[in-house]
Amino acid sequence: MSAINQARATEGLGPLALPTGFSAESLDAQMLTLVNEERVDRGLAPVKGVSSFLDVAARAGARSGNPPVLPKGLAVGHSATLWSSVWSPILADYLFLYDDGEGGVNLDCVTHHLGPCWADRRALLASYPGPLLMGVGSSGRGGGVSGLGLVITGGDRLDRVNVVRWTSLRARLRPGVSMSVLVLPGGHPATLLVGATGSAMTITVSTTSPAFSVAPSSCVLKAGATCSLRVVAAPGATSDTLLVAS
Repeated sequence: MSAINQARATEGLGPLALPTGFSAESLDAQMLTLVNEERVDRGLAPVKGVSSFLDVAARAGARSGNPPVLPKGLAVGHSATLWSSVWSPILADYLFLYDDGEGGVNLDCVTHHLGPCWADRRALLASYPGPLLMGVGSSGRGGGVSGLGLVITGGDRLDRVNVVRWTSLRARLRPGVSMSVLVLPGGHPATLLVGATGSAMTITVSTTSPAFSVAPSSCVLKAGATCSLRVVAAPGATSDTLLVAS
Protein backbone atom coordinates (compact mmCIF):
# COMPACT_ATOMS: atom_id res chain seq x y z
CA MET A 1 0.00 0.00 0.00
CA SER A 2 2.85 2.40 0.73
CA ALA A 3 4.14 2.04 -2.85
CA ILE A 4 0.66 2.74 -4.22
CA ASN A 5 0.25 5.81 -2.03
CA GLN A 6 3.68 7.16 -2.93
CA ALA A 7 2.78 6.85 -6.62
CA ARG A 8 -0.64 8.44 -6.09
CA ALA A 9 0.97 11.37 -4.29
CA THR A 10 3.03 12.17 -7.41
CA GLU A 11 -0.29 12.51 -9.27
CA GLY A 12 -1.73 14.81 -6.63
CA LEU A 13 -4.05 12.15 -5.20
CA GLY A 14 -4.53 11.35 -1.56
CA PRO A 15 -3.68 8.03 0.11
CA LEU A 16 -5.75 4.98 -0.77
CA ALA A 17 -7.66 3.46 2.13
CA LEU A 18 -8.96 -0.08 2.36
CA PRO A 19 -12.55 -0.26 3.62
CA THR A 20 -13.65 -1.98 6.78
CA GLY A 21 -13.47 -5.76 6.43
CA PHE A 22 -11.48 -5.64 3.18
CA SER A 23 -9.26 -8.65 3.99
CA ALA A 24 -12.32 -10.85 4.57
CA GLU A 25 -13.99 -9.89 1.30
CA SER A 26 -14.06 -12.07 -1.80
CA LEU A 27 -11.59 -11.54 -4.65
CA ASP A 28 -14.40 -9.96 -6.68
CA ALA A 29 -15.21 -7.43 -3.94
CA GLN A 30 -11.55 -6.58 -3.29
CA MET A 31 -10.76 -5.96 -6.96
CA LEU A 32 -13.96 -3.99 -7.55
CA THR A 33 -13.13 -1.78 -4.57
CA LEU A 34 -9.59 -1.05 -5.74
CA VAL A 35 -10.57 -0.43 -9.37
CA ASN A 36 -13.36 1.94 -8.39
CA GLU A 37 -11.32 3.83 -5.81
CA GLU A 38 -8.70 4.45 -8.51
CA ARG A 39 -11.33 5.44 -11.10
CA VAL A 40 -13.57 7.61 -8.92
CA ASP A 41 -10.59 9.47 -7.43
CA ARG A 42 -9.73 10.56 -10.98
CA GLY A 43 -13.25 11.71 -11.82
CA LEU A 44 -14.19 8.57 -13.80
CA ALA A 45 -17.42 6.62 -13.55
CA PRO A 46 -17.25 3.57 -11.26
CA VAL A 47 -17.80 0.01 -12.38
CA LYS A 48 -21.38 -0.90 -11.48
CA GLY A 49 -20.49 -4.35 -10.23
CA VAL A 50 -19.27 -7.86 -10.99
CA SER A 51 -20.96 -10.34 -13.33
CA SER A 52 -20.59 -14.11 -12.87
CA PHE A 53 -20.54 -14.53 -16.66
CA LEU A 54 -17.57 -12.18 -16.95
CA ASP A 55 -15.96 -13.93 -13.97
CA VAL A 56 -15.82 -17.12 -16.05
CA ALA A 57 -13.90 -15.36 -18.83
CA ALA A 58 -11.55 -13.69 -16.34
CA ARG A 59 -10.87 -16.98 -14.58
CA ALA A 60 -10.06 -18.69 -17.88
CA GLY A 61 -7.55 -15.94 -18.65
CA ALA A 62 -5.94 -16.26 -15.23
CA ARG A 63 -5.50 -20.00 -15.72
CA SER A 64 -4.10 -19.62 -19.24
CA GLY A 65 -1.51 -17.00 -18.28
CA ASN A 66 -2.89 -14.59 -20.89
CA PRO A 67 -5.36 -11.70 -20.96
CA PRO A 68 -8.90 -13.13 -20.94
CA VAL A 69 -10.79 -13.58 -24.21
CA LEU A 70 -13.89 -11.41 -24.44
CA PRO A 71 -17.14 -13.36 -24.55
CA LYS A 72 -18.92 -13.23 -27.91
CA GLY A 73 -21.32 -10.36 -28.44
CA LEU A 74 -19.44 -7.76 -26.42
CA ALA A 75 -18.22 -4.57 -28.10
CA VAL A 76 -14.43 -4.88 -28.30
CA GLY A 77 -13.93 -1.11 -28.56
CA HIS A 78 -15.72 -0.61 -25.25
CA SER A 79 -14.05 -3.42 -23.34
CA ALA A 80 -10.66 -4.35 -21.92
CA THR A 81 -8.98 -7.51 -20.67
CA LEU A 82 -5.96 -7.58 -18.35
CA TRP A 83 -3.73 -10.26 -16.87
CA SER A 84 -1.23 -10.12 -14.03
CA SER A 85 1.23 -12.78 -12.89
CA VAL A 86 0.11 -12.24 -9.28
CA TRP A 87 -3.24 -13.10 -7.71
CA SER A 88 -3.08 -10.43 -4.98
CA PRO A 89 -5.54 -7.60 -5.82
CA ILE A 90 -3.43 -4.95 -4.06
CA LEU A 91 -0.23 -5.96 -5.84
CA ALA A 92 -2.09 -6.27 -9.15
CA ASP A 93 -3.44 -2.73 -8.69
CA TYR A 94 0.10 -1.44 -8.26
CA LEU A 95 1.45 -3.36 -11.26
CA PHE A 96 -1.44 -2.39 -13.55
CA LEU A 97 -1.44 1.31 -12.72
CA TYR A 98 2.01 2.27 -11.50
CA ASP A 99 4.56 -0.23 -12.84
CA ASP A 100 3.30 -0.90 -16.37
CA GLY A 101 5.75 1.38 -18.20
CA GLU A 102 9.34 1.17 -19.36
CA GLY A 103 11.54 -0.46 -16.74
CA GLY A 104 8.55 -2.06 -15.03
CA VAL A 105 6.95 -5.49 -15.22
CA ASN A 106 5.41 -5.01 -18.67
CA LEU A 107 7.65 -7.23 -20.82
CA ASP A 108 6.04 -5.85 -24.01
CA CYS A 109 7.19 -2.33 -23.11
CA VAL A 110 10.71 -1.84 -24.46
CA THR A 111 12.68 1.20 -25.59
CA HIS A 112 12.26 0.57 -29.31
CA HIS A 113 8.58 -0.39 -28.98
CA LEU A 114 6.74 1.85 -26.51
CA GLY A 115 3.21 1.27 -27.82
CA PRO A 116 2.30 -1.38 -25.24
CA CYS A 117 3.64 0.72 -22.36
CA TRP A 118 0.95 1.60 -19.80
CA ALA A 119 -1.68 -0.35 -21.77
CA ASP A 120 -3.15 -1.82 -18.57
CA ARG A 121 -3.26 1.60 -16.92
CA ARG A 122 -5.05 3.08 -19.94
CA ALA A 123 -7.51 0.19 -19.89
CA LEU A 124 -8.39 0.60 -16.20
CA LEU A 125 -8.68 4.38 -16.42
CA ALA A 126 -10.54 4.67 -19.72
CA SER A 127 -13.89 6.39 -20.15
CA TYR A 128 -16.31 3.62 -21.12
CA PRO A 129 -20.02 3.97 -21.93
CA GLY A 130 -22.39 2.61 -19.31
CA PRO A 131 -23.43 0.25 -17.96
CA LEU A 132 -19.90 -0.65 -16.88
CA LEU A 133 -19.41 -4.20 -15.56
CA MET A 134 -16.44 -6.30 -14.52
CA GLY A 135 -15.28 -9.89 -14.13
CA VAL A 136 -12.42 -11.16 -11.94
CA GLY A 137 -10.64 -14.51 -11.75
CA SER A 138 -7.46 -15.93 -10.24
CA SER A 139 -5.40 -19.10 -10.24
CA GLY A 140 -2.48 -20.62 -8.36
CA ARG A 141 -3.19 -19.03 -4.99
CA GLY A 142 -1.94 -22.10 -3.16
CA GLY A 143 1.29 -22.46 -5.14
CA GLY A 144 2.49 -22.99 -8.68
CA VAL A 145 1.82 -20.46 -11.40
CA SER A 146 -0.17 -17.51 -10.10
CA GLY A 147 -2.35 -15.22 -12.14
CA LEU A 148 -5.19 -12.73 -12.01
CA GLY A 149 -7.49 -12.01 -14.93
CA LEU A 150 -9.70 -8.96 -15.26
CA VAL A 151 -12.45 -8.12 -17.75
CA ILE A 152 -14.07 -4.67 -17.98
CA THR A 153 -16.98 -4.09 -20.36
CA GLY A 154 -18.65 -0.79 -21.19
CA GLY A 155 -22.10 -0.53 -22.73
CA ASP A 156 -22.69 -4.12 -21.63
CA ARG A 157 -26.42 -4.83 -21.80
CA LEU A 158 -25.99 -8.57 -22.22
CA ASP A 159 -24.82 -9.28 -18.66
CA ARG A 160 -26.05 -8.31 -15.21
CA VAL A 161 -24.47 -7.61 -11.85
CA ASN A 162 -25.09 -10.74 -9.79
CA VAL A 163 -21.93 -11.20 -7.69
CA VAL A 164 -21.27 -7.93 -5.88
CA ARG A 165 -22.44 -4.34 -6.38
CA TRP A 166 -20.40 -1.19 -5.88
CA THR A 167 -23.24 0.41 -3.92
CA SER A 168 -22.90 -2.29 -1.25
CA LEU A 169 -19.14 -1.73 -0.92
CA ARG A 170 -19.13 2.06 -1.08
CA ALA A 171 -20.85 2.34 2.29
CA ARG A 172 -17.78 0.83 3.98
CA LEU A 173 -15.20 3.19 2.49
CA ARG A 174 -12.86 4.95 4.91
CA PRO A 175 -10.75 8.10 4.64
CA GLY A 176 -7.13 7.70 3.63
CA VAL A 177 -4.46 8.72 6.15
CA SER A 178 -0.87 9.52 5.20
CA MET A 179 0.64 7.66 8.18
CA SER A 180 -0.44 5.45 11.07
CA VAL A 181 2.02 6.94 13.59
CA LEU A 182 2.60 10.68 13.80
CA VAL A 183 5.65 11.98 15.67
CA LEU A 184 5.74 15.55 16.97
CA PRO A 185 9.48 16.38 17.03
CA GLY A 186 10.47 18.23 20.16
CA GLY A 187 6.86 19.10 20.91
CA HIS A 188 6.53 21.06 17.65
CA PRO A 189 3.35 20.78 15.54
CA ALA A 190 3.16 18.05 12.91
CA THR A 191 1.09 17.71 9.76
CA LEU A 192 -1.23 14.82 9.00
CA LEU A 193 -2.68 14.36 5.51
CA VAL A 194 -6.14 12.85 5.13
CA GLY A 195 -7.95 12.14 1.88
CA ALA A 196 -11.28 11.06 0.45
CA THR A 197 -11.00 7.90 -1.63
CA GLY A 198 -13.69 6.26 -3.75
CA SER A 199 -16.29 8.87 -2.83
CA ALA A 200 -16.74 12.45 -1.68
CA MET A 201 -16.38 12.61 2.11
CA THR A 202 -16.75 14.89 5.08
CA ILE A 203 -13.83 13.83 7.26
CA THR A 204 -13.69 14.64 10.96
CA VAL A 205 -10.66 14.25 13.19
CA SER A 206 -10.73 14.36 16.99
CA THR A 207 -8.39 13.62 19.87
CA THR A 208 -8.97 11.50 22.96
CA SER A 209 -6.83 13.73 25.19
CA PRO A 210 -7.28 17.45 25.91
CA ALA A 211 -3.49 17.77 25.73
CA PHE A 212 -3.67 17.45 21.94
CA SER A 213 -5.51 19.53 19.36
CA VAL A 214 -6.17 19.26 15.63
CA ALA A 215 -6.97 22.04 13.19
CA PRO A 216 -9.02 22.05 11.13
CA SER A 217 -11.15 19.41 12.83
CA SER A 218 -13.07 18.58 9.67
CA CYS A 219 -12.66 18.72 5.88
CA VAL A 220 -15.21 18.44 3.09
CA LEU A 221 -13.49 16.74 0.17
CA LYS A 222 -14.32 15.45 -3.27
CA ALA A 223 -13.02 11.98 -4.18
CA GLY A 224 -9.24 11.95 -4.55
CA ALA A 225 -8.74 15.27 -2.74
CA THR A 226 -6.69 15.78 0.42
CA CYS A 227 -6.66 18.01 3.48
CA SER A 228 -3.68 18.91 5.69
CA LEU A 229 -4.28 18.86 9.44
CA ARG A 230 -2.07 20.56 12.03
CA VAL A 231 -1.60 18.47 15.18
CA VAL A 232 -0.38 20.26 18.32
CA ALA A 233 0.58 18.80 21.71
CA ALA A 234 0.67 20.67 25.01
CA PRO A 235 4.01 20.72 26.91
CA GLY A 236 4.62 17.41 28.65
CA ALA A 237 2.06 15.51 26.59
CA THR A 238 3.23 12.05 25.59
CA SER A 239 0.82 10.29 23.26
CA ASP A 240 -2.76 10.29 22.03
CA THR A 241 -5.05 8.51 19.59
CA LEU A 242 -6.53 10.49 16.74
CA LEU A 243 -10.00 9.41 15.65
CA VAL A 244 -10.53 9.81 11.90
CA ALA A 245 -14.06 9.30 10.60
CA SER A 246 -16.27 10.14 7.64
